[in-house]
Amino acid sequence: MKLNEYLESLRKEDPEFDKWFKDNWIAWTPPKRKAKIFLDRNIPQALKNEIITSSKFKAFEEVKFSSREDIEIYNHCSKNNLLILTNDNEFWNDRKFPLIKSPGVIILSTHLNERDCSIALVYFLTYFDLLGGIRRFPNFARKMKFKNSKMGFIHKYITYENKVDKLQIEY
Repeated sequence: MKLNEYLESLRKEDPEFDKWFKDNWIAWTPPKRKAKIFLDRNIPQALKNEIITSSKFKAFEEVKFSSREDIEIYNHCSKNNLLILTNDNEFWNDRKFPLIKSPGVIILSTHLNERDCSIALVYFLTYFDLLGGIRRFPNFARKMKFKNSKMGFIHKYITYENKVDKLQIEY
């Protein structure tokens, strides 16, 4: 589904969507809060450097883990409300990494070179406004996972009915 199609579906579901979006999302200036993000070891160094020097993020890299296992990283990030940025598709597995406990996971496609990883992340952050959400609500990304590419992203989340759902958005 294209992003504009998704927005149109929201407008059809709720005729007041545009008014709400304008009055409650765009008009409200949130506090200048940085997004706390854990940079997994497999993220390209150039992208890590961009994020570390960005004023939008408070970046965390290597924490002293006893085994550096993904599950240990996941639990640490969940406990400390750190968004995980990784290239590791293993984090998409809800049996091993339960969505209900997710601190928020952004998985960048492993098929991208370093430059394209940066571009995919910028597209995602721009179109989804994840940083705006986190600035408004610090736990905004909890119980969410995202798979990103230059073409779009898949958003996995828990519905109000406590079911796992996915939404695929193309740029």
